[in-house]
Amino acid sequence: MNVREWILHNLGLKLLSLALAVCLWLYVAGGKEEEMAAAVPVRVTNLAPGLVLVSQPPDRLDVCIVGPPTILRRLHPDKMVVSLDMGKVKAGSVAFASLDRRIPVPTGIRVVRVSPATIELAVKPAGEK
Repeated sequence: MNVREWILHNLGLKLLSLALAVCLWLYVAGGKEEEMAAAVPVRVTNLAPGLVLVSQPPDRLDVCIVGPPTILRRLHPDKMVVSLDMGKVKAGSVAFASLDRRIPVPTGIRVVRVSPATIELAVKPAGEK
């Protein structure tokens, strides 16, 4: 039996066993969860004309996320922007809570900690002192 015959003999079974080995490796390697810290940018959006922010939000939130290492390695925290929609806010103060739900993360990733947990902003008419 030459090398070519040896390789082609039971080729279907050999390819099937290779596919099963790759699937098993992916399952075992992807089954572990890791934790990653990230600094996620904060953006204020839709502030009504004629209103100004009295207090500024933090530039970034300190976030702890958990998930499979293969997905965590591909994450870019600068692209996971937290948007604070001020579209329905009138003069006064507003608090944004549950910030973990505002962080856009891929499927399979969980946000486990956010600091600060709440952002409070004050808004006033532009001409007011």
